[in-house]
Amino acid sequence: MIVITALPLPHGSWKQILSGVWSEKEIAYYENPDKQLLIIIFDRQGSSIKGMVLMLTKFFAVEGNATNLAEALKNNTFLIQKHTPIFRGSFLGITTDPKYIKFTPRTLIGAVDEMYTGLEELASKARSESAEYNVKLIDIKYASPEGVQELFGEPLALPSIVVRKAGPQMLMPVVTGKTNMGLGSSGEKEEEAVQDFLLTVVTGESRKRATRIIIEGCVTNGVSTVVFDDGTYTKIDQPNPDTTTYSEFKVESDPMGMPVRKFKPGTDMFIDLTVMDRDTFAEAAGIGKGKATDLIGHVLDQKVKNLNEVKEKLAAVKEKESLYYAMRGIRACALLDVMVPNLFSGKVESTEIVAPWLKKMGRVALVDIRGMDPYLLKGLMYSLMKALYEDYKKEYSSSELKIEVLLEGEEIVSGQGGVLEKKIVELAKLSGTMGIGVIASAETPMDIEKELLENATTRIETFKGNEASVTLPGKRAYRIRMRPTLSA
Repeated sequence: MIVITALPLPHGSWKQILSGVWSEKEIAYYENPDKQLLIIIFDRQGSSIKGMVLMLTKFFAVEGNATNLAEALKNNTFLIQKHTPIFRGSFLGITTDPKYIKFTPRTLIGAVDEMYTGLEELASKARSESAEYNVKLIDIKYASPEGVQELFGEPLALPSIVVRKAGPQMLMPVVTGKTNMGLGSSGEKEEEAVQDFLLTVVTGESRKRATRIIIEGCVTNGVSTVVFDDGTYTKIDQPNPDTTTYSEFKVESDPMGMPVRKFKPGTDMFIDLTVMDRDTFAEAAGIGKGKATDLIGHVLDQKVKNLNEVKEKLAAVKEKESLYYAMRGIRACALLDVMVPNLFSGKVESTEIVAPWLKKMGRVALVDIRGMDPYLLKGLMYSLMKALYEDYKKEYSSSELKIEVLLEGEEIVSGQGGVLEKKIVELAKLSGTMGIGVIASAETPMDIEKELLENATTRIETFKGNEASVTLPGKRAYRIRMRPTLSA
């Protein structure tokens, strides 16, 4: 049996301060002399350790109101406020992203060292920005003994101070929940397993009500959902104000808004150039094919990260016969930077999409696409689908449903459009093997690519009002009156 504290972990020595079981996984907390917290969740196979999820956290005692500072630092921070009869104070926690490793002593040592370096960079950023918000941050190792005791002295509170992103498959239990679809022909409640939404086709007049029901079923069963929102779902984070038919439809839940994280293209959702090639970039950017596009495609093959890098590499072109076309490519990239600032300047991080890890509730990643050019939208959809597929292919090896993506509109799911649409549909066909669910929604079945229809795990055809037919190929088919939604 491996004793973690016996290993020569860097930035130690580390001592175990808490251990237990969380979400059916063994978890342990370790502390070093600097009062940093190393959390390890063990992936065991029998009595041996197959792998681990690691996370490292650093704490500051806070003087002042750090709410705005924590908001500015975004994803890697959380605030703890303690108010007791004898102590009042705040603490700022800064964490690394969770990291899964296949366990060997060497990989653990290397991972801890790498995470420590990253954590210090985040801490340095917090210190440098704190003055702007009139906040003083005191490294917890220099804080008063009373403050340290308040932070670390309550073992029952320790598990709750770190809430982060989705980890590997071992932290994503098989989804066994069901969702209430509505009432059958005899007035009975019809429920479907969330796993059957792995590839769902929704058509007809009331299809947006059906997709809302599926989204709610996924989220309330721990499956996060990506929604490209044209304005239809802006109130999904608010409870349904009309509960008059809840009893009739045997809706046992109270009305509730779905947990939502909002994304804005160009701010925290991007077209990732590392997954684009000449043809996909040209279509998304709206530039024609030709020698300038060929040069851009050659640059993209080098896995550049943003348009500035594209322009730099085009500016380095020396061949006389290519100089003119290189300049045209530079101008096209500069124009894109003006028209859609930063849209091509980031990577889609799949870990930002899913809900905080080890949570029983999923969330909706709501991407605001109002007013967005349809070709840029396809580029954005493709980037996200590709990022999810590649990340899950690398880390997750099963078809258990882990995340759902809503693709709406004939121009997205017919497979008859340009290169981006074809690639989106191809990814939709493949993604189910990685546990990435897809809802393909359009007005009629004829608007949806043939293989998507043939391979659907669930098909829902909606009619006027709340009428719908539900078909699970090879299982059953039935008519329902769709239930009222939980969200507004």
